[in-house]
Amino acid sequence: MCKNEAIHALEKWHQAQTANNAAQSRTWLVAVIMTAKNSSSEIEAQAAIVLETAPEFLTVQYNLARLLRLSSEYANADNLLDAQLKKPLFQKVHLICCCKSASLLPLPC
Repeated sequence: MCKNEAIHALEKWHQAQTANNAAQSRTWLVAVIMTAKNSSSEIEAQAAIVLETAPEFLTVQYNLARLLRLSSEYANADNLLDAQLKKPLFQKVHLICCCKSASLLPLPC
């Protein structure tokens, strides 16, 4: 990612927040977190309030973990990802993928 992309996303995010445009703010938060090279308390706070039912939730969580790893906060990143992987949705997805793989390849789940 270019530095300019990260700056542009951050500026647009702040503009959307200032204008109280929630939809645009959510969109630009995704761009900010995907282009960021390091985390900030502002990014972490906004990522923490993204609802689990929001379409961007997993993208935000993944990229937050990426930023935590870049900041050498490995335990926090692992805890964040582990919490998501323990949820029923992911267990169901794992079971489906595992069963499909098992039908194609003779590998145990």
